[in-house]
Amino acid sequence: MDVSEVVERVYRQHFGLFLSIGRRNYGLDCEMAKEMIQDAFTKVWKKRHTIRAKNEAGVRSFTITVFRRTCISHLRKPRLCIEHETSGRKKSDPLVETICDTSLSPLEQMLLIEEIRLQKAAVEQLPSKYRETVRLTLEGFKPREIAEILHGEKTQIRNWIYRGMKKYEEIINRLDSTREN
Repeated sequence: MDVSEVVERVYRQHFGLFLSIGRRNYGLDCEMAKEMIQDAFTKVWKKRHTIRAKNEAGVRSFTITVFRRTCISHLRKPRLCIEHETSGRKKSDPLVETICDTSLSPLEQMLLIEEIRLQKAAVEQLPSKYRETVRLTLEGFKPREIAEILHGEKTQIRNWIYRGMKKYEEIINRLDSTREN
């Protein structure tokens, strides 16, 4: 079977799996999860000629990895730009940038501001040992860079990122559900 056919088959048969991963693991709403699925499959489709895996399981595994990275990139976009005491770096506040962004409609600005506030509230509710690692992860730092900033072991930092992001997603889902009610 051709890789193009396998990619199409993975899309048709496993769309629900990708949707549930996006909603459950990354706290995306249904529409955003669908958009992330489309982005991931577009990336996979463009690389279909270079994919080594030829069977469905291999292509599905590769696509799930691309999808997860796409979701993480999406979560990082409205970055939490907060001053880091440990690194001495000062970043601008995304709330100010959002309000000054004239390309967004007032409704879009309001929604983005609310999303940023939700993310900040979720980060602040994390246990202290996860708070800074999640903050830095959401700002786009790699585990190696976070380990350097926090003067920690790379493997320990990866564990904290993993556990912290799981707690972060739980808090986001809880805050989001209370916001909707």
